[in-house]
Amino acid sequence: MILGCALLLTLSFTESLVQAAEPPAAESPESVVRHYTEAIAAGQYLKATEFMHPEALQKFRDALLPPLEKPAGDKAALRPFEVSDTAALKKLSPAEFFAGYINGLVSASPMMKATLISSSLTPIGSVPEGGLVHVVCRAKLGLMGADTTKMEVVTLKRSNGSWRVLSNGDLEGLAIAGQMGLMSSQ
Repeated sequence: MILGCALLLTLSFTESLVQAAEPPAAESPESVVRHYTEAIAAGQYLKATEFMHPEALQKFRDALLPPLEKPAGDKAALRPFEVSDTAALKKLSPAEFFAGYINGLVSASPMMKATLISSSLTPIGSVPEGGLVHVVCRAKLGLMGADTTKMEVVTLKRSNGSWRVLSNGDLEGLAIAGQMGLMSSQ
């Protein structure tokens, strides 16, 4: 009887150790999208990069770095990054590059800032596709006092066991359009 109780206690203790060693449940794709959009709306662009897939950040940097590599005399394009020259710009991590670029666009355009603050994405559900998950969201866009609602799809891919947002090209398009506006106002 004592041996049976000791064995039961040992098994119970071992099971509790195994349960304690299990990693916490991973965030759902919907919660990752929610955290990402909340960080963008709050102006926490570096925080937003924590919810982005490394491939998306690298793609953003690769698409937007070449136009910024201008002659050394044009420092205005580098101001948002808080760097003095393109050599320092190239040393920024993809996350720092993304955060600096978006911060620069928003700082230069009060309308863009107001739009980001007043816009929201509400996840409705998700559709798996191979190694990806597409989160269907209701997007509310606040444009100059008028709200517009439409459906958006945010695609996520796993990175180090967690779902992370991939780029759908909208950010690059927004950033390029913003850059063209900044360049024409200089």
